[in-house]
Amino acid sequence: MRYCYKVTLLADVVMSSLSSTEVSESLDYLSGSAFMGIAANYLFTENRKNGKNYDVFDAVFSGKIRFLDAHPLIDGKRSFKIPLCLHKPKVKGAAKKYRFEGKPLEEGENKIQMKQVRKGFFIADGGTWTKVEPEHQYTMKSSYDSETRRAQDNALFGYDALVKGSEWVFVMEFDDEKKDIAEELNKFFISKNHRIGKSKTSQYGNVEIKRDDSLLSDCGTYEATENKYKVYADSRLCFFDENGQPTFQPTPEQLGFKDGEILWNESFVRKYVFTPRNATRNAYDGDIACIDKGSVFTVKSETGHNGRKVVGEYQSIGLGQIIVNPEFLKEHPEHLKDVDENDTKPAVQCNGPLVAWLESKQKEKDVEQKIAEQVNEARKLITWLESKQKEKDVEQKIAEKVTAAFASMPVGISPSQWGVLRAKARMALVEHTDWADFEYAIFLAGDAYLKKERLNSKWGTDKVKKLHSVCKNVCGNSTWNDIQKLRFFELLCAAAAKEAAKKTKDNGGK
Repeated sequence: MRYCYKVTLLADVVMSSLSSTEVSESLDYLSGSAFMGIAANYLFTENRKNGKNYDVFDAVFSGKIRFLDAHPLIDGKRSFKIPLCLHKPKVKGAAKKYRFEGKPLEEGENKIQMKQVRKGFFIADGGTWTKVEPEHQYTMKSSYDSETRRAQDNALFGYDALVKGSEWVFVMEFDDEKKDIAEELNKFFISKNHRIGKSKTSQYGNVEIKRDDSLLSDCGTYEATENKYKVYADSRLCFFDENGQPTFQPTPEQLGFKDGEILWNESFVRKYVFTPRNATRNAYDGDIACIDKGSVFTVKSETGHNGRKVVGEYQSIGLGQIIVNPEFLKEHPEHLKDVDENDTKPAVQCNGPLVAWLESKQKEKDVEQKIAEQVNEARKLITWLESKQKEKDVEQKIAEKVTAAFASMPVGISPSQWGVLRAKARMALVEHTDWADFEYAIFLAGDAYLKKERLNSKWGTDKVKKLHSVCKNVCGNSTWNDIQKLRFFELLCAAAAKEAAKKTKDNGGK
């Protein structure tokens, strides 16, 4: 079964195509792994907080529930990646004749060279294809130096993002046996806004997901001629060879055929390697070598098949979606229309006193607009300075609480142990963890960090209770928010680590 959703970007979304921190172009689609991450995080949280017993690995990571990439919405329909077999004349000014092959186009005695149309998504209406290339927004950023209160030196970086306001179509497929969990995920997807992509703890990644099965529009298929079948990659495809190694040359059997051979001279394939990131573990997984979406295989088979099929590996994050003999590959398109193509009509020339007066008024309006923008920027600067002063005041109060609470702290703990607790507090701040959840994970849970058996010789029950009592006395009787409570715990552990290191040095390193 398949559920279809419309995804609206409420903020720019960074779907980085590289795992490094260098500037890289964003993907031109929303990766299915982002939606799988939302689902997995929800199910794990339900198991931990509400006592549910979801088998997350069997449901989400096994491929029984599949989260497909989100493609742009064009004229109320889910679009497809431009097939790599599509070519157009390379010479400017030549008649736009499209072909599903790269051979030169013969016009009389002349030969017109062809080139691939690689970028963009399309919907087909007969011989007319409507094409769109998702709009990108590039923004330069700089790290902030809290001491100098200005941009940090040598810390400039940039983000290429898909722009807010754009609309996308995302599909969740699932086997019948997982319908109950799929219904739970459906309710969660549409219950609130979500964050996806890179830098989602900052200004990026806010999206709205709404169920709309009317957008689920699969293309038709056509019957093969001469036993030749066109296999269109509707998503990225990953295959392993007999040795368990990634391969860019799948067998016909891996593409769902019982027999046959792949005609590589009539196929158009691009390779792609990406590195998925797990936000919960704050780490990258291994590289996935795959065949990029839009690739087209030509398979000659006596017992072929038509229609949509799921093949290969990593199906849970949307990989493996193929369509055999899609209707749009039956005949060459007659026209490829860009949604944002510019109007080529000549501008109307007007002269006279009325036009001059209107132009002067427009200039006055432009000046007023610039003044208003400068006033708005000044207001933002003042607001920002006020917020920084408030943050400084809160930091001062937290430091005072740390000093007051230090006398009640347990002793005999090594600096490294305090450093581990401080690091956990810092990670909780980065991930916007609630103080109650952090307190539960450190002190209260059955498998809480300070209750682990390997820490008994270093902490013991009395020291754990003493530290927990200090935290409850300060955080439980204050009006601080979760961030301020976590900041208090972080500074408290830092001060304790410093004091422990000093005592170790005074004792000759013992």
